[in-house]
Amino acid sequence: MSLQNIDQAKMLVEVDIKKRDVKEVVNEWLDNNPGKWKSWLP
Repeated sequence: MSLQNIDQAKMLVEVDIKKRDVKEVVNEWLDNNPGKWKSWLP
């Protein structure tokens, strides 16, 4: 599993600066990026 720095940075801004819930931000990322994470699954 590997996340690009840009993806991490965008999520960190949402959580740390905009004070959004981590689970909400991660679920949003998962919904918007299936091509990036589906290859992590067996």
